[in-house]
Order: sequence, then structure tokens, then C-alpha cells
Amino acid sequence: MASIDSSPTAVAAPRQAGGTGLVVAYVVAFFALYVALLTPVMSTLALRVSALSTPEARAGDLALVTGVGAFFAFVANPLAGALSDRTTSRLGMRRPWLLWGVLLGSGGIAIIAFAPNIAVVVVGWAVAQTAFNGTQAALQALLPDQVEEALRARVSGWLGIAQNLAPLAGIGIAAWLTAQGTGPVWLFLLPTVLAIAGVLALVAVLRDRRLDPADVDRFHLGRFLAGFWVSPRKHPDFGWAFAGRFLLLFGFALYNSY
Repeated sequence: MASIDSSPTAVAAPRQAGGTGLVVAYVVAFFALYVALLTPVMSTLALRVSALSTPEARAGDLALVTGVGAFFAFVANPLAGALSDRTTSRLGMRRPWLLWGVLLGSGGIAIIAFAPNIAVVVVGWAVAQTAFNGTQAALQALLPDQVEEALRARVSGWLGIAQNLAPLAGIGIAAWLTAQGTGPVWLFLLPTVLAIAGVLALVAVLRDRRLDPADVDRFHLGRFLAGFWVSPRKHPDFGWAFAGRFLLLFGFALYNSY
């Protein structure tokens, strides 16, 4: 979700659809970011925790690392989306969030790669989840920002394919690096290099919108939090859809923990 507040003054700048080159760069950047974000979840984070922990403690240590990271992701994604809707930088609305997110997130992954203990891994994964989810929020907002309405369903499908291919690619990279005898540090660093390259390529072709500060309303935390509530009694279809999606993702996260 890119924004909670639907006020028109939050995103008052005119929209201009991008061309084929932008769509290609968008899908590639989405794929590359998820390679960096999901590869640790699927494989390398567990390997790092195992190397720093004991057989008796590593399950609990991994739960601690992933749990803290999930909390920061939960907070960062919608908050970054709401703030990017109000960003008046000369670089545009989304470009600053794309840049700082992928660079800081890569720094968090580097912290994990060189971490001497579990506590540092927790910090590194919290930084990575916070920053990458800032980038993710900006990427998701580009769909209505930059893609014409007639193509949004198709491009959304491509993004879904990219997201599901990303962990497979990440595991493949990890397996290939292990077979080559490469040091474990590169299991973390190479996916982040791909993420940086993919996002920078998108930033280079992105014709981002720029907001006039006079057209942007102030961020209100209370209004932001209130926007999350949708009554399941008044909107039962939404309630059932939310419950189904929650249970599906809960099951996915549960088996990933093993």
C-alpha cells in the first residue's frame, strides 16, 4: 500500500504515463529489489544465524531476527508510502525513497554479512527491512503514478511474476556461489548489488512527479492510523478478502520459518 490518506491535496501533481522503457525498467527494478529482500528470508539469513548461534539456540535466534525485522517492515511500508505522497523534493516524489531505501537497505544487509553476533544481525535486518520497505512503497506507488490505466492489470501481473521469481533467483545465486567456493559474505552482497543496479536504472529513466509544497497537506498521524480501519460489517467483501489474504500469507510465513 502506498498511501492511507486519499486526500487529493496529498498527491496534487499531474500524472503522466511512462512508455515501454519505463515499464521494463520498473519490472526489472521490482525483481532486483525482491532478490535482495527475499533471498535472506528464504535461505541466507538462516545460514548466517546458524553460523553465529548454537544448535540449541538457533531456532529461537532466527525467530528473534525475523520477528524484529517483520515489525519494522510492518511499520515502515505504509508510513513510507504516506510520506512519499507528500514528498516535495526537487528530485520528485518517489525518486528519493527509491534511492535512500535501496542504499540504506544494502547497508543493512552488509551489516548482517559482517556481523560478529546475533545482536548485530538483528540490527542489520531491522535496517534492511525498514529501508527496503521504503523503496518497496515507492515502487508500488509507481503503478498508478506512471502506468496508464489500460496497462495496469498487465503490468501488475508482471510484477507478481517478478516477485515470485526473485526468491528462486536468489536461491540459485546462493547455490552457484557456494558451488564456486565463494566466501559467505558474497551470498549477501551480490543480491544487493543487483538491487542497487536495478533501482538506479529505474531512477535514470523515471520522469517523476514534483509536488508544489503549497498543494500538499500536512501529515497527521491520527488520520493516518484511522485510515487502516475498514468495517467488515459495512464492507463484508473486503473483510473476507482481507482474512483470506492474511491466512494465506500467515501460512507462507509459517513454513518459511523452518
